Amino acid sequence: MNTNIKEIDLSYWGGFMDGESSIKLYKRAKKNSIGKIYDCYEPKVEVTNTDILLIEQMIKTFQVGYIYLDKPRKTEKGTECKQIARWIVTYQNAYHVLKIMLPYLREVNKKKGAEEIINYYETRIGKPKIKQISKLL
Repeated sequence: MNTNIKEIDLSYWGGFMDGESSIKLYKRAKKNSIGKIYDCYEPKVEVTNTDILLIEQMIKTFQVGYIYLDKPRKTEKGTECKQIARWIVTYQNAYHVLKIMLPYLREVNKKKGAEEIINYYETRIGKPKIKQISKLL
């Protein structure tokens, strides 16, 4: 996780995330090995765009997460749409990214999702330590 990101870059990525991201704390039921059902939480940040180079720049900037490339879809006329790239960050890495990005998010629902994930970690799990992760690209 890169914590030495310039302020101007954080402002840019904040605006980009306001328009192109999904920030959610997913909750689902999970069964353990003895059959007990419990709630499982998955914090997730997903930024989607057709500009693959831009999505690659995000992963280079933050040095966490991975890129998923969707298969190009076909329109009703049979022409191919642009390929969609997704930068996906989950669990503790999502927490660290959102701690850095929270002051730069303006969209109400994105900010609320970020606060929910941060609160989840800080009140239920405890603040995770930053792990240095090698660049994926």
